[in-house]
Amino acid sequence: MKKTTNTGRAVRGGTGTARPSKREIRRVARSSAKAERELAKALIREDRAAKRAQAEPGRGSAVALSRAQHALAEAENRQLTAATRVAAFAKAHGLALEQNGEFFPQVAELNPKPSAATERRRRAFYAAIVPILRAVVRLTYGARVVHDGAQPPKGCVVVINHTSYLDSVMAAVALWPTRLRFLALASNGYGHLWGPIVRALGTIFVGHTLAETREMVERQTEALAAGDDLAIYPEGNLVPYNRELQPFKRGAFQIAAARHVPVVPVTLVPVSGEGFLKSLIARPGFEVHVGDPINAPAGMGSHNAAIYLEECAREAMEAALERDPLFDGTLAELAIG
Repeated sequence: MKKTTNTGRAVRGGTGTARPSKREIRRVARSSAKAERELAKALIREDRAAKRAQAEPGRGSAVALSRAQHALAEAENRQLTAATRVAAFAKAHGLALEQNGEFFPQVAELNPKPSAATERRRRAFYAAIVPILRAVVRLTYGARVVHDGAQPPKGCVVVINHTSYLDSVMAAVALWPTRLRFLALASNGYGHLWGPIVRALGTIFVGHTLAETREMVERQTEALAAGDDLAIYPEGNLVPYNRELQPFKRGAFQIAAARHVPVVPVTLVPVSGEGFLKSLIARPGFEVHVGDPINAPAGMGSHNAAIYLEECAREAMEAALERDPLFDGTLAELAIG
């Protein structure tokens, strides 16, 4: 049970430790992120110096390599110190570290059951913004939607490969007018600029504690029952413009198996685009392939059903990534021909 101090700040029940403010959390997180960036830069400089010393042996390159190695050692020490400080801060305040090293204590505050009025506003906002976003991704990436199968029914689990900072936008456009409810880390809901937008779109945030996980599951169940699609990145990590799938985590498929709903694979395929971004920085555009809904065979247990859905979804997404946009066929089929 929570108590309050004379300053009005919440205290975690039984610990006597005041919950830190969002500003305090951001300050500690920023110091850790800064140390990570400095370490990454030091690694790059050391690698360049080593290559130069190998290509151009001499006193000058040897001195430069020694300095780069010394700077790298200092950066490693700073990063270790920052990581230790973050872990101690998290432990002292009962916070949970996320996969990306950030931590936010109020995950439950992001997933409360919305009132009817709040839900209406969120749906109206989603309906208003997606047509605008369609124009944005068309202009920047030349994004084009390709339906490889039947129109997906509402209330599905949508799995998407994580290959662009705007892949959530392109997936939302591809599945329109169905509303996508993305599953995301809580840090996405606390950003200064994007946080309010992410929350307003009805994003469901990953919980850490048992209570937060239960609340997350309730929001997932409500979303599917309302005819919304639950959108998840099974790869987890973002690798820009990647044409090869990373290993999948099984959570998305376990959700679909437990609720007996189909899985819809949505694959972003980097192609030669015509977007404005392509002309500026020579980046590829995207085709967004919406695959056939995949259902587990009747009578299959939840565990085996999840494995089946994962294998079928991966196969469909790999086939889309192998497709040559200049021809009507996969690269394997063209090689055979």
